[in-house]
Amino acid sequence: MRARAWARGGLVGLVLLGAPATSAGQIDSPLRVRHLTFEGVTAIDESDLRRALETRAWPRFFWGDKDPFDEATFQDDLVRIVEYYGQRGYPEARIADASIQRLDGDRVDLMVVVDEGRPYIVESLELEGFDPLSAAELETLRDRLPLRPGQPLDAVLLEASEQLALFALGNRGYAYAVLDTSNRTGATFRSRRLTLVARPGLLTLFGPIDIVGNTGLGDRLIREDLVYRPGELFRAGLLRESEARLTARALIDAATVEVLPQAGKPGDVFTRIRIEEAEHRQYSLSGGYGSEGQLDLTGDLRHINFFGGGRSAGVSGRWSSLDRGVLIDFVEPRFFDPRYSLRVAGEVQVVDEPTFYTERAGGVLSLTRRFGATWPPDAPRTTASVSYTNSYDEFETSDDFEFGLGDFDDLLELGLNPFTGLGAGRLSALAIDFTRDTTDGSLNPSRGYAANLRFEQAGRWLGGRFTYNEIRADARHFLSLSGRVVLAHRLLIGTIDAPSDSIGLDDFVGPPLYKRYFLGGAESLRGWGRFEIGPRAESGLPLGGLSHLNLQSELRWLLPKGIGAVAFVDAGNAWDQSWRIDLGKLRSAVGVGLRLPTPLGLARIDYGYQLTPIDGLLVEGLPETRHWRLHFRIGQSF
Repeated sequence: MRARAWARGGLVGLVLLGAPATSAGQIDSPLRVRHLTFEGVTAIDESDLRRALETRAWPRFFWGDKDPFDEATFQDDLVRIVEYYGQRGYPEARIADASIQRLDGDRVDLMVVVDEGRPYIVESLELEGFDPLSAAELETLRDRLPLRPGQPLDAVLLEASEQLALFALGNRGYAYAVLDTSNRTGATFRSRRLTLVARPGLLTLFGPIDIVGNTGLGDRLIREDLVYRPGELFRAGLLRESEARLTARALIDAATVEVLPQAGKPGDVFTRIRIEEAEHRQYSLSGGYGSEGQLDLTGDLRHINFFGGGRSAGVSGRWSSLDRGVLIDFVEPRFFDPRYSLRVAGEVQVVDEPTFYTERAGGVLSLTRRFGATWPPDAPRTTASVSYTNSYDEFETSDDFEFGLGDFDDLLELGLNPFTGLGAGRLSALAIDFTRDTTDGSLNPSRGYAANLRFEQAGRWLGGRFTYNEIRADARHFLSLSGRVVLAHRLLIGTIDAPSDSIGLDDFVGPPLYKRYFLGGAESLRGWGRFEIGPRAESGLPLGGLSHLNLQSELRWLLPKGIGAVAFVDAGNAWDQSWRIDLGKLRSAVGVGLRLPTPLGLARIDYGYQLTPIDGLLVEGLPETRHWRLHFRIGQSF
């Protein structure tokens, strides 16, 4: 304690030498740090050192921590730097110089010069008393120890090595193993010979399980996620896996599995599960802005333990210039079996696209079956689901288009009245989905693939007006080329097989207009605007295709401060016939983009340039001669 106080006093004087004088009675406004610069920091990671300090440079953007500069805190940080080095095996480290440079206005620059000194080096690290481990397990443990001979004597790595050694014994059934560490001087004063000495104790079994903190959830729900049972051989890894499974539930904020002190029959391990439940009623409100949807607002109100058992029910709403509506849903996560879940949803939606305007009211009933392991979180996820959709839809073409006699047949083919541009009917459809996901599950994946295959059939035999069969697939692949570079690909392909025997509006049996495929925009071919690619009427009205193909590739670079840079190529088209993919008529574009972290999520700015322009393209009835588009949106492209 006395040494620490001496160090603080010396550092205070050192800091004040670099601070400008303040006249008597002057009250300074709060200062902000422009730059915090280190010199002499070579043996440790400078970014880790910065995270250990409370003094931070002012963020460059409008978000982030904006604490004003405090001289006393900075002095404490100088002491923290010395202590940090001591923990990392550099007991002779000291602050050689520190200065505060006052700039114009309310900004300061900070400079810290560190003399790291010479470290204590681990000469050897031996293991004794680990007889319960096989030769292979012992060798694996040696290879996995974070602290290794030749490294500085890092106290953090030493503690991690001790915990790993105890975990290895615990995973063999020795729950109450004890570990001592011998630290002796090596060949030189600054070298250390370390020995981890284990006392395994008795072989143990799992005993009774106690659950506390569980007020709104049933014990059965908690025990379902435990991967151990009383009477089984104790394994420490099963405790951690059970903890992680419980914590992964939306119903639980935190969960810990404790090994209680030895009690009862020798060899039995009593465990206690401590649960901190999440708030059952959850609210969220978010917003964003995009070049297509303009202002986008989303709100959600959800009860995640509706009637108990982990059931959830909620209502959500969305408003943007492209779509708005309200959805109510209920989810039964265990429909007679933990592998099955049932969802019932009802929705009222208005879609206002550049091509059409649609009002929909209806619902969806879906049953999903999970396959394979559900753990760990990055384990491949495979599901199959069957769903039934029933909705009444009214739709019409955009007011931006005027029709002539030449558009008569096109409008009939879309199920629209050629005199009014209106259409309506009931959609009744069955669908089967298969999904497979091996990505890391994040919003910005860096490895693995995700694929979805969907079969959908609508028909009058189901009580609806529209009749069609649809097959579509969505596949994405992510490959990490380095820690900061990811190569991403996406394939979208689909076709709608619609009857062609309609002779008038009353006996129309094809798909509704909004089910057709429209390409172009921020989500598909970024060299064009929304829905600018695909079959068109003489008036320029996008008719949508019955087949489509969309290919996208991106090279993503992660830059400092969470900023990303992207180079991309997009290709695709939509055709007016079922089962038709003409690779010779693909439209393509290239471009670059930026990804900026914001409080609302990842902001995406993309500039796309057309390699294969469309001659005579009409947008809102007017000729469009630009061969480039600029898109802005919240969220990754795919």
